[in-house]
Amino acid sequence: MLKNILVAYNGLPGSDAALKGAVQVQQRFDADLTGLFAHGNPFLSRQLHKAWMPQKMQDAIVEAADSPSDDIREKFDQICQLVPTEKKTWINSGGSVKPPLRGILVCLI
Repeated sequence: MLKNILVAYNGLPGSDAALKGAVQVQQRFDADLTGLFAHGNPFLSRQLHKAWMPQKMQDAIVEAADSPSDDIREKFDQICQLVPTEKKTWINSGGSVKPPLRGILVCLI
């Protein structure tokens, strides 16, 4: 019996299709559904505190990196309308998947 479904979701057409399939599976098995938005560019983030980059540029990069996550969450919730709230979880990693998050994901599987 399937208990947990984990879907990497970024709002692009491929992940939309995967999420729609996961919702169908969730409905069939009454499983818990977790969406994971793992994002970030570790190389870029290491460059943000360099003296050569003006503060305004650093702020613009951080704002651009942070802004789409709310839209992506809304899209996730829209696709998952049929999933009961108590069966749905959203994880925004706030960057590339970090070791503590990897431990959570192992527990979900």
